Amino acid sequence: ARTYVDQWHCSGVRAANVPVEEAIPTICNMIQRHIGNINMHGLTVADVEHLLELCLCNSYFRFDETFYRQTKGVAMGNKMGPPVAILFLHHLELEMQASAPLKPDFYGRYIDDLLGVWCHGQEAFEEYQAFMNQLHPNITFTTEMEDENRSVPFLDIKISRNNDQTCTT
Repeated sequence: ARTYVDQWHCSGVRAANVPVEEAIPTICNMIQRHIGNINMHGLTVADVEHLLELCLCNSYFRFDETFYRQTKGVAMGNKMGPPVAILFLHHLELEMQASAPLKPDFYGRYIDDLLGVWCHGQEAFEEYQAFMNQLHPNITFTTEMEDENRSVPFLDIKISRNNDQTCTT
């Protein structure tokens, strides 16, 4: 099977798309699993859960002269948005790794940009992408395959695959 160097982008992983009602318990479960490695500064997981609810579920905005309460996602400009989105995507990645029938030979992520090496063929990759896109209705993974020069952009660099299967930037 042909080897592909792929760049994936999680176009739905923006704070506005992250379901707060799922993100808060996900974050609290992560904290609970790693509690021995975290300085909680005297807070309990329940305290953190309450603070997350206050920060994420009480966003209001004004349109014309009317005030509205945001009921979906994290408000634009909320400082909690990026870390909540990152932790929620991490949760989806764990689910993906645990249940995907085939996995990339290499997988890396920076915030919402992913890089992968796939050695299982085009048809299997299309099935994998369909699998990724069914993980959550708010999250969409888009793909940019390597071009005719066997290169793919990732962040601000161009990664090229050489004839000996090594990669250079």
